[in-house]
Amino acid sequence: MKRHSAQRDSTANQVQSMLEQAIDELQFLKKQEERAMESQVRLIRESYALRLEVLQQRYLNTVAEIEDEMYTSIQKRQEECDANVLAAAKKLQDQTQRAVLKDLAVMNNEPIKEQHDSSSFSTSSSSAISPVSQQRAKLHALEEKLAFFSPESLHRVKHELAAPIHIGDCGEWRSSPLSPLREGPSYWKNGISLEARDREDSSNADGSSKSEHADELSASKTRRKFPASLISRRFLRPEEEEELRHLRTSIGLAKDWMAKNNHT
Repeated sequence: MKRHSAQRDSTANQVQSMLEQAIDELQFLKKQEERAMESQVRLIRESYALRLEVLQQRYLNTVAEIEDEMYTSIQKRQEECDANVLAAAKKLQDQTQRAVLKDLAVMNNEPIKEQHDSSSFSTSSSSAISPVSQQRAKLHALEEKLAFFSPESLHRVKHELAAPIHIGDCGEWRSSPLSPLREGPSYWKNGISLEARDREDSSNADGSSKSEHADELSASKTRRKFPASLISRRFLRPEEEEELRHLRTSIGLAKDWMAKNNHT
């Protein structure tokens, strides 16, 4: 009995020692696998992070290239627009200079001939400023005044002045727009915009005398000679109206000066 119990104890001890060795070996293998897995995961993370960094850099480069192309296209379009505006301004300036110089050349023919043919000038008159120099100075001043106006305004005024005048009935004119300061609709009468509520008072005043009726007929005939575009100028913007007024003043001064020198 003692021998059998001793054998069982020895067998149990051997099995327990084998189990302990197996557990120790399993834990050792587990630690090795964990270290290997951590190393592989770190390598995988580094490789994918590198790929993501490369992809992100490519994306940023593509975005930068697209933005550069956009800014280049915008700058090119702006340069083309500036070049077109500059070319139009130079063309208009050349046309204005040629027209003014042509008129000045026609006016200067007679004074220049008289200056070459005359031989009785005194020393005091020879030292004075010649008419040609005066005209050049006035032309230069006129060019400086015209330089203050934009090419668009000059083109608009030139187009309006060059447009032919069409004779039509007053019934074909467009009715004036409703003014924000008026309560009723507006209408044209004798070249003046009136409110609809004033029509009864004006009709009573017109029926009081036959002379006013005759004046109205003559005014209506005179009114037919002007196109509707001249009446619509009162609806320009304030800056356009001021610019047009300055331009008309300069043109009027130039015409008066040319007419005065033409008579002389």
